Amino acid sequence: MTSRPVTAHAHSLHPNGAPSHPFFIEHPSPERAAASILNYLQKFGFILINMESKTTSKEKGGAQKMREKRSKELELAGRDPKQMKLSFSVAGGIHPRIPVDEVSAGPSAPSSRPVVSVEDEVSPQAEEQVIEEELVSERREQAQINDPDVFEDLPELECITSEDMSGSVINDPSEISFSLPPACSIAEKINFVEKHPFQPTRTECADLPFQEADFYYRKKSNGDRIKRTWLSCKIKDRKLEAFFCSICIAFSNSSSSFTSGCSNFRHCYQAANKHESSKSHSDAVSAYFTMKTNRSIDTLLNQAQVSRRKKEILQNIEVLNRIFNIVKLLGKQGLPFRAHGTNESLYNLNNIEINHGNFLEIVLLLSQYDIPLKNHLDKCVQDSEKRKQQLKDRKTSGKHSTGRGSLVTFLSNNTIKKVFAAIVRSMKNLIVSEIGEKRFSIQVDSTQDVGIVDQATVVVRYVQDEAIKERLVAILPVKDATGKGFHELLMYCFDMLGLDFQRIAGESFDGAANMRSAYVGLRAQIAKVVPDAVYIWCYSHILNLCVSDCCQVLEAKHFFGLLNRLATFIGDSHKRMNIWKDQLDRRHGQEKLLKLQKIGETRWWAKEKALNWIFGEKHSLYFDTLEVLYVISQSNLFESKTTSEASSLFHNLCQFWIILTANIFLQVFDVIGPVSKYLQTSGLDFKVAWQMVERAVEQLKKIDFNNLKQKAEHFAIKTNELMDESDVLNSLEVETMLPVRRVARKKRLAGESSHDERPEDEMQCFRASVFRPILDQIIQSMTERFSENKQLVMDSHYLDPRTFQKIRTDPKVLDGRALERISKLAKVNECSLKTELISFANLFPSLTGCLSEDETQKVEIIIEEEEEEEEEEIDWIPPTDKLVEVQKESKCGSCKQCFLCCHRLLIKYNLYSAAYENLSITYEYLLTLSFTQVSCERAFSKLKLIKTRLRATMGQELLDALMLMSVERDLLEQVQFPDVLEIIRQSSTLMRSLLTV
Repeated sequence: MTSRPVTAHAHSLHPNGAPSHPFFIEHPSPERAAASILNYLQKFGFILINMESKTTSKEKGGAQKMREKRSKELELAGRDPKQMKLSFSVAGGIHPRIPVDEVSAGPSAPSSRPVVSVEDEVSPQAEEQVIEEELVSERREQAQINDPDVFEDLPELECITSEDMSGSVINDPSEISFSLPPACSIAEKINFVEKHPFQPTRTECADLPFQEADFYYRKKSNGDRIKRTWLSCKIKDRKLEAFFCSICIAFSNSSSSFTSGCSNFRHCYQAANKHESSKSHSDAVSAYFTMKTNRSIDTLLNQAQVSRRKKEILQNIEVLNRIFNIVKLLGKQGLPFRAHGTNESLYNLNNIEINHGNFLEIVLLLSQYDIPLKNHLDKCVQDSEKRKQQLKDRKTSGKHSTGRGSLVTFLSNNTIKKVFAAIVRSMKNLIVSEIGEKRFSIQVDSTQDVGIVDQATVVVRYVQDEAIKERLVAILPVKDATGKGFHELLMYCFDMLGLDFQRIAGESFDGAANMRSAYVGLRAQIAKVVPDAVYIWCYSHILNLCVSDCCQVLEAKHFFGLLNRLATFIGDSHKRMNIWKDQLDRRHGQEKLLKLQKIGETRWWAKEKALNWIFGEKHSLYFDTLEVLYVISQSNLFESKTTSEASSLFHNLCQFWIILTANIFLQVFDVIGPVSKYLQTSGLDFKVAWQMVERAVEQLKKIDFNNLKQKAEHFAIKTNELMDESDVLNSLEVETMLPVRRVARKKRLAGESSHDERPEDEMQCFRASVFRPILDQIIQSMTERFSENKQLVMDSHYLDPRTFQKIRTDPKVLDGRALERISKLAKVNECSLKTELISFANLFPSLTGCLSEDETQKVEIIIEEEEEEEEEEIDWIPPTDKLVEVQKESKCGSCKQCFLCCHRLLIKYNLYSAAYENLSITYEYLLTLSFTQVSCERAFSKLKLIKTRLRATMGQELLDALMLMSVERDLLEQVQFPDVLEIIRQSSTLMRSLLTV
């Protein structure tokens, strides 16, 4: 079919041959209209199929063969998955090449070029009108390309050269990108262009090689200036690097200096004019205009399909948002989410007799109140049933097939794991962003889980937003438990997180040889890489070892062994427990069951709790225990072995030396207990911890034996009074004094006339053999074991606000080697640090009244003040009687006597920037150091709750995700769905196509 050329009147032609504005087009006939639209579409490389095609025997000419060959090449190129952008060209090279996005065509679009049916057109009159509009539009675009002045006169194209094309000018270079990822969509390209231009002024970039008014604007023939919104400049460190054309980067098929970065600063004006008048730039501008105004060929042909697909994608995102919140709930609570076997299959979802697992059960519950989720669930169930029937039919016909096929429900185990992985990745990114370029300390410990796997927890401690934070960053399986093996594991962990191993300020481990050894331990391996890293033996472990040391005295061993036997005897039998419950209900009437505490070596509080349950002033279940034991020993319901054990325990508890030993350890735990609790908190101040340890040693030295003896006698007498009133124990009594032991007589040799000396009072013997060894051992252990890093503690003493008064009075106290060690570790100048400290000490009183208590969360400790205080004492002695409240993030700011208060003052009033830079760095370094690794111990408690016997085969990645979500609950709440959605999109091509609009 032949069509006549469409012509324009002579007076409407531009001198260069292109039609000018306005156009006067001859109306084509219906035959010409059909031929013109076929010719127009063929120019863009589309394959046209005529539904009424009639086979002719006319021999093909050379031109027709070339067109068919070109059409096949384009079709093969369109099917190539590596094809990133598809270009369409018009005969004569006038029309631009337009990139087409594969995703916008919808899932049902064929992989080759779109198929257009001529028979689907409407009436000839309507067809003629459509063709006429298309031809007019094409002529106008051609006129714009060939004549820049005409381009500015067209209101539709004004957005290309005016400031409205890309919105307001962005002045923040950090928000500007000068490259696009491969295979990006049209929407991403348009969004890329709309973020430009960035055109810095001389205040932002001092070395601009051009005049802003001449370079950023194009001068028209009539003298008007048009802003070059396509032109963007890239600067780094306030220096110009290159010029870019944002439109060509997104829509040009050819590379040029303005797509890779033009650095021809000497001839920048000529380069900009040449690029602006180039054909590649004009083609890119026209392509951008076509896509911006939704007039691309794929949009015109598949607009309804694209709209339907966009709606489906938005529905998928809505459903995924619900799934994201359900996964957050399960992870935060540490709950399992899967069911057994086929119970997770969606075709069984309507069966209410099946346990579908926590995840699907929550989905079913929410679907009752959420319409989008209900619709999605119904559709998934129907598709799953169809898929099951298809597999069944193929199996019947001998064709074996498995898998989901094209069925995607977002409810499968794979999708849930993707969501878990995306959440964990977002959480770790938040931790890395909080750390930034600051230094941090690490805590590492390991334990064996229920699956017989040695699991290591890695915790980082850092200062952020005026608070001390300790975050769990990973839980990793340990295959090599040596110091070298742990070091390689840490290096791998930090590489995955993107943290610099060189920024480690210190590390805190337990006293195991593979950790603490100065030659082959993890401590030594870290010192090879970071020589300035400070190793700190965990204070909590040290204190536990001190308690264990004093319990090695023979009488202490017997005492705690008796308490453990007692708890085991009563707690291991339901018959004995029933007698215990009846006794407590009759005497106390408490709803909560009070059980005797068993003693474990690794539980620091077990000894104290077991002691307080029986001999403490608050609960004192001593009399109840005696009555229960006596009832069991006299009962005929138990076998002889049980009654004999009960009788033995009863008589041992009635001995006075047991009561006396119990009072000794009650006094010891009254002093050490609060210290142990504070050392088990996260974000503690090491100066406070050190001072609490020193104060505890001083209080242990002041324990009076006579006072303990009086308390023990009073306790025994009070118990006897209760026994006299009892119907069961009225014939028995507890010892109120130590029995006199028989004197051991030694055989005298021949001629020996000396007599055996009788020992002193039994109480004095007990004092010498039990009381003094227990106290001496614990005092010695605390003094020796807490002696490491003594120089660091002494230097930190000068930074304590309690010493500021002495510094103000006599600045010479900082002379000599004061602050030498800490300035080296913090990497600051020693002289500058001393000068800043003296200045800050003088300024501190005027600043302390400005701290707001409502902005802080302080650690409250209550103590009975001493009547007399030594005037020469400089150290602030913190209270140690009762620990009332400890927050996870130590955010003190009202005590005005700790490092955190000083650091907060420097930050609040911006004093750290110049005046007190070295002092601020030193305070932050001290707050960064970790003196315990109890955060790892707390993580182990979560590990036992998450990885149970029924979940022993859990994968390591899922365990890491559940642990992080359960431990760092506050950080989990900061994870936003858009971030998770983007990570899931990047996880696979399928997810990208289903979740990208």
